[in-house]
Amino acid sequence: MSGSTPPATWPLILGPTARAIPLEPLLAALQGGGRVPGSGAQLCTLGDLDELLKTGEADPRPGRLLLDADCIPPSDLGFVTRFLSRHSRWQLWLFGEDDHCRAARTLLTLPQTRWCGWPLDLEQLQRLLVGTGDGPPSQAGGVHPKPRAANRPAVTQPQPSPAGAQTKLEEDLGKIESILAGNTLADDPAVDLESSIADTEPAELTLTHEELEAFQASIAANYPSDPATSEPEKVEAPEPAPQASGSLPPKWYRSQVADLADIAQRLDLALNALREQHQENDGGGETSAALDDPIERLGHDALRLVQFSRTLGYLAAPPAQGDDLIRLDTLLQETMSGMSDSGSGGARFLFRAEGPLEIRSDKGLMVLVLDAVLALANGAAGPDGEVRASAVKVAREEGPPQAELHISFPTGPLAEIPPPEVLEPYGLRGKLPGLGPNALAAASRILEGQGGSLLYGEGDEPGQALFVLRLPCA
Repeated sequence: MSGSTPPATWPLILGPTARAIPLEPLLAALQGGGRVPGSGAQLCTLGDLDELLKTGEADPRPGRLLLDADCIPPSDLGFVTRFLSRHSRWQLWLFGEDDHCRAARTLLTLPQTRWCGWPLDLEQLQRLLVGTGDGPPSQAGGVHPKPRAANRPAVTQPQPSPAGAQTKLEEDLGKIESILAGNTLADDPAVDLESSIADTEPAELTLTHEELEAFQASIAANYPSDPATSEPEKVEAPEPAPQASGSLPPKWYRSQVADLADIAQRLDLALNALREQHQENDGGGETSAALDDPIERLGHDALRLVQFSRTLGYLAAPPAQGDDLIRLDTLLQETMSGMSDSGSGGARFLFRAEGPLEIRSDKGLMVLVLDAVLALANGAAGPDGEVRASAVKVAREEGPPQAELHISFPTGPLAEIPPPEVLEPYGLRGKLPGLGPNALAAASRILEGQGGSLLYGEGDEPGQALFVLRLPCA
């Protein structure tokens, strides 16, 4: 033979971050220097993740996508998941320092995702360049998918036969019950919730209030707050009583909360697949119509479980501080306007600001905090009450100025509840319709992770309650 056959080429895309793009010349040097024989990777970079919507439209070849999980904003996760759902022969190689961050936990549920810790070593970079000609680039030994992502088929895969569906469902619910009982899940095999839900009565997946309450009660029983070591922060009159900070749960406990969140997400994905299949096969008969209501009720329960597991995650470990530059006064005003325009017959909202308040945080998390606080204030004030909010900048002797939001409202049904209990998990369970049992406790933990605090106490007028949100200014 006069020469060898050139290797099949395939695209290798480096995501738009300061740690991924600089890898391009190094990968090119490894490929050009013969360190990776037979590599056919074609290197390119992204300026923004929304460019994925146009990538690969006219190119049927499989490829790889290298992204930095620590730098993917939550608002861009949809670009990645949509791209991978449309290109099933592609792989996502995800790297970072924290595999429990929001982006990593979301993307590791996809079967095409591989996880690598940062920094990447030379051996991992060489394996990144090794691919196959007629399928997705092969996963060379030594870089393994995240165990949580194993056995998680895409929701578009064919549904299994009805045989064995009930047994699988019982195993899935047994795993949830194991979490609720506080048992470790390290030795349990991963479950395939999509295959177990396909031919099972939707109502059988609904968790009871007692099961969820038992899990939350374990937090108070196993990790009580320590009043002797906590130092409540004092504020000027009116003086809200801060929530006592408890000890951080151990790593195994936080891992179980993460597993519960994964199960909830898979339930939601499986339900969406069931709903789509039901709509496609809908022939308008009586059997089809009889399933509409149970599927809809199951959808509400699945959404409730997803929200419940998310707030439990915030209680177990406050989210890391975000890097978004946010006008806190503007965000508060927009949130209040949205509630006022919703037409729900709630309280009257009044807002006052002394100037712009800029902070560094995650905008999505701050929206969750303001939604929780204002929902409570709106529900307590009622249709005849007023919710007054002000945004001020407070100078400090040391460090940058502090942004403060003061939200006052009539106590209403909160009058008989001790102020410290308002910010405790399940402190307001059943008191205000539409407010999650952990909403305020999760909001407090979110602010803690952003370097701030949430205080609650009596207002400066009789019968008034007051929230004080504090965050460092940018």
